[in-house]
Amino acid sequence: MKTSPNKHCVDLLRELCKTESIRPFTARGSRAARCPHCLMTEFACFCHLRENQTSPVEFILLIHRDEIHKPTNSGRLIADLFPDDTQAYLWSRTEPQQTLLDHIANKQGNCTILFPNTEKAKEQKRPFRSVIPSSAKGDDKHTFIILDGTLETS
Repeated sequence: MKTSPNKHCVDLLRELCKTESIRPFTARGSRAARCPHCLMTEFACFCHLRENQTSPVEFILLIHRDEIHKPTNSGRLIADLFPDDTQAYLWSRTEPQQTLLDHIANKQGNCTILFPNTEKAKEQKRPFRSVIPSSAKGDDKHTFIILDGTLETS
């Protein structure tokens, strides 16, 4: 029998979204029997392999409301590995959560936004910059803000 891993920020955010949803999220493969934790089909469940790690940096995941339910969500893998160093927020361009804004403000500029190098950015010849952050304050970890999933474009 498999043991259930501890819930992390992405699990809790998904549960919140389910309670606030007016209809169930259904996508391709929705009829498959899935692990309630990693969301993979039962034969591909990797929960027994999850081991909490400590990261030298922190992560803030900005997740689109539809992405939170997908088993292939990449931010979920970060939270699986680094649950104590990861926070997840639903993203709304027009109404960001106050807790997110407060979290970023508390970092006092000790953040880096990771943004995908899209085809449009390549066409506009925007240079890719590799930045190795240094901590702005003594023992505080640097925070990477990750845009996870399909973000709203409106």
